[in-house]
Amino acid sequence: MAVQLQTLARAVVPQALRAPLRRAAYYGHRRRCPVCESRVRRYLAEGVDRPILRELDVVGAEHRAGARCPVCWAGSRTRLVWLYLQRVSGLLDRPSRLLHVAPEPGLCQRLHGAPLVDYHAGDRAPGRYAHAPGLVQLDLLALPYPEATFDAILANHVLEHVEDDRAAMSEILRALRPGGLALLQVPIALGLKTTREDPAARTPEARERVHGQRDHVRLYANDYPDRLRAVGFEVHAWRPEASAVESFDLNPRECLFVARRPRPQALARKAA
Repeated sequence: MAVQLQTLARAVVPQALRAPLRRAAYYGHRRRCPVCESRVRRYLAEGVDRPILRELDVVGAEHRAGARCPVCWAGSRTRLVWLYLQRVSGLLDRPSRLLHVAPEPGLCQRLHGAPLVDYHAGDRAPGRYAHAPGLVQLDLLALPYPEATFDAILANHVLEHVEDDRAAMSEILRALRPGGLALLQVPIALGLKTTREDPAARTPEARERVHGQRDHVRLYANDYPDRLRAVGFEVHAWRPEASAVESFDLNPRECLFVARRPRPQALARKAA
């Protein structure tokens, strides 16, 4: 019944009114979403509770109660990215060109409204993102942009859906300017040393059983940063301070993998 009501609401309520109506419905003082700045009485659950996710200790996909904003749908991973962009990256403080793949609603709104950001959004299925202004259809395996176009590319929880993730990583690297950053969060199985890719898992049921979700083609493991480095990225893991984890309602077990396209002088030092 609840699903039917949600489907009916999406069909009847205009896109522009949905967030304001949710803001009114959930209004309260217990939580304040740092992404959309809504004050709400509670957060909703995020993630799913499946045996494979518990067995392999998957961070970034696990079920967490009270973790998702009911207004802009920002979960803990979205808030982690926003914290880094807002307080660490410097991208919002200077003219920057940014590509947002599979744009999250709240994050899309904040970045599109940032006065110094030249914001671009895209996805393979643009019909799913009515909230994103000017969104274009694109394929991560063949981005429709010249080399060195963007200062930053965001694609959170996207690569686990892409058949050839190394080709997608290489395309993202190509489209970045030297020194540009990519934030490419994925679910990470802490219980696995190497990323699991099972060619036999072709059906949605098999993929859910092996990878944790019906449309995931792999389950990333502790070697995820090495896969990014293998295509040419510089990668470091960033963890916010405990005070930020608390104030932004983050998942204390999740870190942000910050990938950068090396500058020419860094490549020269590496070759020397």
